[in-house]
Amino acid sequence: RPAAAPAVPLLSAANFGARCGAAGAAGGEQPFCVLLFVPRGGDGGWPSSAVGALAALRSLWRKSQHGGGSSLFSSGRVRLGWVDASRQEPFARHVLGHAGACGSAVRSRAKPCADSSLPSSIVALRLVEGEILRGRQSQPPVLRLARFPRPAAAEAELAAWVSELADADEGSSGGGTWRTAKQPAPPLRGAQPPGWPARAQAAFHSWGYLLVLLCLGAGGAAFLFGDELRQWYAKLSKAAAAGAARPSASSSSSSSSSFPSSAA
Repeated sequence: RPAAAPAVPLLSAANFGARCGAAGAAGGEQPFCVLLFVPRGGDGGWPSSAVGALAALRSLWRKSQHGGGSSLFSSGRVRLGWVDASRQEPFARHVLGHAGACGSAVRSRAKPCADSSLPSSIVALRLVEGEILRGRQSQPPVLRLARFPRPAAAEAELAAWVSELADADEGSSGGGTWRTAKQPAPPLRGAQPPGWPARAQAAFHSWGYLLVLLCLGAGGAAFLFGDELRQWYAKLSKAAAAGAARPSASSSSSSSSSFPSSAA
């Protein structure tokens, strides 16, 4: 049931479509997701600003479920999630860089978040209409992005910002507070590292099938041409033995012919 789902779930490859895709919004409106990017430390801890922002997002969602607050959340127009920016680093650097979270101009040729440490940030994300279906459906989507101006978020400020984004999304196709990332985003990773079955399957599809084909080919050749191979190996063994016997015979004859002359 929707009420039993986490208010702000961890974003991964498995739930990206459900969180940020076009399905499920009421009235055919274009939905978007609001994501909290959390750069976790070596001990897995959260920055204090991210803890406060998560509490504010959860409060907004709870109020919408009980008839208070904005209807954008209860209608499915706005979905919430948080991103482990350390595990999803390529995706996080792409989104935060194009949203302007690292302090560089979005339109510059430099990659804004390529070398800097990732900040804790709240970013709204929406799939650009039609881009995900261009060429192949598996093509990574092109995104439209908007960043909350501060890492720490008060509940009232967040609610006003989300309402502003929804109004700008309805009233304009390219301007307002939304920015378009021209390059497609890197794919998200799973919530957990893959286990050995998934790793074995990936190894088989990358190079393991060649080893299997080689073994099958060698086994088939041995079955079909076993007698010929044994005869060929026997001839090689006889030729090698004959070649090894010739030098010993010639050395014996030379030593026997030189013995009488030395005796005389």
